[in-house]
Amino acid sequence: MARKMQKPIPWLPIDSRLFGPIFSFGHVHGFARAFLVIEIVLATLIVLGSMIFASMKVFGRI
Repeated sequence: MARKMQKPIPWLPIDSRLFGPIFSFGHVHGFARAFLVIEIVLATLIVLGSMIFASMKVFGRI
């Protein structure tokens, strides 16, 4: 079972005790875990690419 935080981090706008259950996927094994990691990496790359594209659009590089 995942370790739970006792006290929330006060400066975060949401309850930081939710981070553990949301981002813990230790119970997932095999092909499903590999698929989950690939999905997280691709989603992160899409967000970064969108931010780069938006900043290039704002600063007139495109």
